[in-house]
Amino acid sequence: MNSMQTIPGGTFRMGSDSGYPEERPVHTVAVAPFEMDARPVTNGEFRAYCDQTGKTYPPDPHWPSMEGYFLGYPGHPVVMVSWQQAADYAAHYGKRLPTEEEWEYAAAGGLDAPRYPWGDADLDGGRANFSDKCSDYPWKSPADDDGYAFTSPVGSYPPNGYGLFDMAGNVCEWTADWFFAYDDEVRSTASFSDGWGGAKVCRGGCYHSTVTDLRIARRRRVLGGGSNASVGFRCVRSIDPADDPTAGLPQFTRTILKDIARPPAPITLPPSMELCCGPRATDPDTLTLLRETGFTSIEQYVTWETCERAGEGQWDFSHWDAELAKITAAGLKWLPFIIAGPAYSLPRWYRESREHEGLCCLEHNIESKIQTIFDKNFYRYVDRYFAKLAEHFTDHSVFEAVLLGITGDFGEAIMSVWHGNWPTNIPGIYHAHAGYWCNDRFARADFTEKMFNKFHGDLSALNASWGTHFPAFSAVSFPPIESPPDNYRIDEETAAGTFIPSDAAQRRRWI
Repeated sequence: MNSMQTIPGGTFRMGSDSGYPEERPVHTVAVAPFEMDARPVTNGEFRAYCDQTGKTYPPDPHWPSMEGYFLGYPGHPVVMVSWQQAADYAAHYGKRLPTEEEWEYAAAGGLDAPRYPWGDADLDGGRANFSDKCSDYPWKSPADDDGYAFTSPVGSYPPNGYGLFDMAGNVCEWTADWFFAYDDEVRSTASFSDGWGGAKVCRGGCYHSTVTDLRIARRRRVLGGGSNASVGFRCVRSIDPADDPTAGLPQFTRTILKDIARPPAPITLPPSMELCCGPRATDPDTLTLLRETGFTSIEQYVTWETCERAGEGQWDFSHWDAELAKITAAGLKWLPFIIAGPAYSLPRWYRESREHEGLCCLEHNIESKIQTIFDKNFYRYVDRYFAKLAEHFTDHSVFEAVLLGITGDFGEAIMSVWHGNWPTNIPGIYHAHAGYWCNDRFARADFTEKMFNKFHGDLSALNASWGTHFPAFSAVSFPPIESPPDNYRIDEETAAGTFIPSDAAQRRRWI
């Protein structure tokens, strides 16, 4: 079991005036003494907990160099655990999750407002696991080498002054708190008490973090209801129960169907109505309960990645055949949500091929892992996937309906305009923000063609209209967009860049 370190109580200045806006204002906080796990909870420890309680093992992150992560790497930090699962683990051992005040106070290790857990000295590969030359991210630090592309065994780097390991890097850590601005006077959680409307605060940075994101004042907001490949946790315990700062805080209230007593009577539907459910588990008991409750079908996300995972042309529908067999045996029908475009639906072989080209943003000129929608060649991959599905599933009587999942600027970061939680787990973290995603070579070529046609091949007319001096249509580019440094986020929502025209000609160019 994870050893605990005693953290003496005290007063400290929380936040930073030199970090992101959400770290301000700096304010004084008093913290009572408490105990904290010396290390993040490991896969081995979480497995022992699951075996004791009958809980389901967390899924593996899709990391090419660490297949079978949960069972195969017992000394590494557990990931893919939701906030509630982490809180339940802590409660099982008489502990709890730390408040973000406790976490930041402990991370300082007794130092006075240090930048990092070890002080203000520059970060290098011997101090923490972060995005360095071992990583494959556009923002990596190529001069540093920590030895790990993803997580490292807990305790691989020196502890801070309180004997705490991995307080910077490796994995971000859940705290007990909902995310609010420090100076927000209204902190109502009524609208997101189920964990999906609001975000929990995570601290500490992780294996894909920049140096800036390893500062102890850094606050990361993460949807608490889902799991994440870069988030783990550690536990704390109040020395005096009367000092527990989390007492009375609202918790999640989500309940899965199998925990509800069987209904006294099923839902009665009109003949023209169908009732579909998307359960997380499709075990026979759950499916039987759904049918007895009145549901008529089961919806499942059937991604391209799950059907051609092993390599190009190596189609395998065995997983969905087994799922469909269970569903029909329970007297239900199937509603596949067929998804081929978003990042999390792309097979690894395709993402690593020459065919893949991600949407590229104007703000930072960084490529996302989401296939560009301007690439007409990609359509044939979508067509062949749909054709293979149609060829395999010929018994249409098992379907209640079919949904097609398109690439769009909505929901779970299917487009790059918002960074959701779980879609990043298959391809790994990807650059995303609200803004303009049209700077890849296909988009630029499309733009050049459109402008050539718009101005009837007259470059002088374009330059006169825009107030520019392009020497040829091949040089025509988008207006420059500025994005302040404090708007840039790797693993959260990032504000869009801005373009402020100085005259009518620039405004015409923008429009």
